[in-house]
Amino acid sequence: MTNDTGKFDVLRRGRWVTGEAHGYVWIVRQDWDYYHEEFYDEGPDLNDEGWAYYALYGTVSDIGRHSSRTHTCLSEAEAIEKAESSFESVEWVKE
Repeated sequence: MTNDTGKFDVLRRGRWVTGEAHGYVWIVRQDWDYYHEEFYDEGPDLNDEGWAYYALYGTVSDIGRHSSRTHTCLSEAEAIEKAESSFESVEWVKE
């Protein structure tokens, strides 16, 4: 998929649970660093293939309404580990 910022893909989606709270999680990769600003001295955090990975979290099933995201990760595995360590459990949807 593409938007005004660049290319992105949803790689995985699931549901998280912590106590009585529950919500949704998505693992995405994109060809831009969400946190990078033009005035930074260093370049964006992208891996060797030019991707940045994030876990996005929300309480509704619409990814466009996610409420937070992880720091920039350099691999899908790192973003998954961050998501799974943030909640009591994460159940990934099999596509």
